[in-house]
Amino acid sequence: MISGESSNPYRTIVVGANGSASSFAALRRAAILARVARAELVIACAYDRAYGADRHSPIGSYKDAEHLLQVTAAVDTILQAAVGHAEALGVERITPFAVPGTPRDGLLSVATDYEADLMVIGNREAGSSAVCDWVGPVGHAVANHSEADVLLVRPRGRFGCCSPLAGDEVAR
Repeated sequence: MISGESSNPYRTIVVGANGSASSFAALRRAAILARVARAELVIACAYDRAYGADRHSPIGSYKDAEHLLQVTAAVDTILQAAVGHAEALGVERITPFAVPGTPRDGLLSVATDYEADLMVIGNREAGSSAVCDWVGPVGHAVANHSEADVLLVRPRGRFGCCSPLAGDEVAR
């Protein structure tokens, strides 16, 4: 260990959550790391009104007040489920955060605001051999613009089947 350096490099871990299998895999990995490091886990769910619905996310975007209520309810549901899973994995300090904006800008903003040491994100679920396509535009942007370390997590299984409903056992 370098003199003056803590044995725990991660005090604050930010993970993006949008309800997808890849974000669930990222949440699981971030929660395990937060538990082991005794770090704060900030679970960020970004929602965007400027673009069309994101085909990789059940959240999408909102176009009017009624749709905003639906989006807000979806964000709350995703965050509650994510917090519940992180608690089940033994994380003691959890901060859920809904952030308006694109996933890229929202995650980077939350990481800056919370002075994150590590960002954990899921990869794009339907990737190709090209790095940007496999990582996805959010992962690529976060990896290139984050001041924190970035961990990109792949869902396990051929089809990215990694959800709390798939019999996923809690690691202790």
